[in-house]
Formats: sequence, structure tokens, C-alpha cells
Amino acid sequence: FEKPFPFLKEGEELVKCAARGLKFDHNSENSGIIINKEKTPHGAKLPCIHPRCAERGIKFKYCRVCELPVALQNFGTRHRHTED
Repeated sequence: FEKPFPFLKEGEELVKCAARGLKFDHNSENSGIIINKEKTPHGAKLPCIHPRCAERGIKFKYCRVCELPVALQNFGTRHRHTED
């Protein structure tokens, strides 16, 4: 996202919401996921800021190791990052 978003707090950034197959306008101008790489805990559920996308439910969790939102269905297998 290139333009500043006044609702973001210090340390927060808005990253692209990768939800697909939506039947409404959902783009970098009106959607995204807020993360704080210093404070967002591993496994935190991440809602999209677009109201209609958020109504569809949480689709992503934060992976602190990869520092990005990942699909909820892949989190437990691909982003657990626990020591064996």
C-alpha cells in the first residue's frame, strides 16, 4: 500500500488481504489486514478492514516467523514453527 492510512497506529502496517472469489469490490484502496510485526502474536486471527470481507469471517492468521498473514487452513501445517 502506497498511500498512508490515518487510522493506523504507530508500528502498524496495512498488508494486502489475499481473499479470493469475492463478488464485490475488494482492492488495495478499500481492503487490507493490519499487522504490527513487533506486537502481533504468532497465530493471531486477522480480520480484513473491508466490512463485507470481515463479515465472511476470519480467513487468515499471523505467522510471526514468516512475518505475514497466512491462510487459516494452512497455518497448522505450514506455519506451526515448533521445535521437534
